[in-house]
Amino acid sequence: MIEQLNLSQEVRDGMTPIIDSDVSHMKNLDPAKLDPQFIYIKNQDQAEVDKVAAEFQNIFTKADKDGDSLLNRDEYLTFCAMQIEASEARGKIVPPRSDDQHNIMYTCVKIINP
Repeated sequence: MIEQLNLSQEVRDGMTPIIDSDVSHMKNLDPAKLDPQFIYIKNQDQAEVDKVAAEFQNIFTKADKDGDSLLNRDEYLTFCAMQIEASEARGKIVPPRSDDQHNIMYTCVKIINP
């Protein structure tokens, strides 16, 4: 999956174990308990897509404490926690991530988009 992306080896090395863990977690879920819209996002109606996009923007804005439209590490970690909470509130399944994994993802994102 990640092999198809044009990423530096440093970013690949950081993200691959986390993505592999997410995929493994998802593969072990009971399909009967999954929301069909979670599996087939293309089936979501536009109103739902717009609602989730607005929610995402609202969460980003709240997390971006200094208002510069860029998330520093603390803001990113706050954003992740808020995004997970919102997703779970909508009944979505969110793979567990440790603080170390969130920090690694932040580092990788900053390499991709400084």
